[in-house]
Amino acid sequence: MYKNSFFPQIDPDNPLSAFCLLAINGTKILRDFLLVSIKQILDLTQLSNLAV
Repeated sequence: MYKNSFFPQIDPDNPLSAFCLLAINGTKILRDFLLVSIKQILDLTQLSNLAV
């Protein structure tokens, strides 16, 4: 039987579980990316405020 190590909870008989898991992981990755981007933008604005 093929076992996916990246998504261990996937039930091959239930494609919906795979979709839900993918959606959860996708939103988590997107949120982390947005948080990092916002933090970098804030750091840049603080640096530009110091430079002025």
